[in-house]
Amino acid sequence: MKQRKGYCDEQGKWTTLTFDENDESEYKNKKVIAYSEYADSQFDPTLTEERTVVMQTCEIEDKDGESGWIIHRIGPMVGIGGYDRHEITVINLPHPHKAKFFTGKMMAPVYKNGELAGFPPLHSHHVMLGFSGVKHAFESHGDAPCSEDLGGESCYLISYPDGYGLPFINESVPYRDELMVNFIFNDVRRRNENVTPHPMLFYGEVALKWSAKVDEIKPVSMAALHMRGQYHGYVANIVTKRPSLRWSTGTWPVDGKIIISPEDQLPWFHAHRSYFTAFWAFAASPEELGLTTKLLRKVDDNNQTRNGKLDKFDLVWTPDDPIRALEEKVAQSRKD
Repeated sequence: MKQRKGYCDEQGKWTTLTFDENDESEYKNKKVIAYSEYADSQFDPTLTEERTVVMQTCEIEDKDGESGWIIHRIGPMVGIGGYDRHEITVINLPHPHKAKFFTGKMMAPVYKNGELAGFPPLHSHHVMLGFSGVKHAFESHGDAPCSEDLGGESCYLISYPDGYGLPFINESVPYRDELMVNFIFNDVRRRNENVTPHPMLFYGEVALKWSAKVDEIKPVSMAALHMRGQYHGYVANIVTKRPSLRWSTGTWPVDGKIIISPEDQLPWFHAHRSYFTAFWAFAASPEELGLTTKLLRKVDDNNQTRNGKLDKFDLVWTPDDPIRALEEKVAQSRKD
């Protein structure tokens, strides 16, 4: 942040690209193109419209020229509160031409002066940076800022541990890597017949930390484990108001070692702090731990949220003491 403010903002090192949304040839020619849509509500919109945005880019190289940052600031967006919705997609996002690895990222809403915007007033519904077709390769999803005692808005920054990086194919070859970004932000300030907040100007910022030090960086891979939404009890949208447990499962595509680095927020878990308190990860299937769908019950004390009404997939496990019940299940399993 200090580098970006001093070099990009104070020295005016930004370069500007204006998108022409009517020129379809830009995408066909692998040039940068953006789509921007605004709605006055995330949940019950009465107004939706396309809006024009501009992208500013600033590149910062370290003294050795072998590492640095590329920063994209996209906007402006004007929030009016009431949980309005701002969505922007950028295809063929410019990348650092020297990069051989990505070693970190920061994706967040920022104000005009570059200051990170917290939650409230701005909710990062999601920022997904796609990597050669993998939409969830990098993401800042849900309530990304930490509580103040754990770093606040600084938690938007996630880096790999020193000496590790995600390989990036930069050469002009048929399988060259490409980037895209999609984000949705919400202005969550109260807006009703009695309260009209002042318009708030903000931007979406995507910053990638890169390295070309092939002899110093150990390549890592990335896998995102997701359950398909609205098709299984493991992906409940609504949970009970009392303590409960739910779980998900997935299979790694290859064998390997998981990088565990709490200070770097790895492994990273998508959650929302309004109802989430903790999670556990096990190298086992749910069935091996005694966690079967027979334990799941319909949510019985929470009929409606902004995610919609209850459906048959809103299932949770609600023992009297959820943590103790989980510990007992794991202790009884044959899995080490």
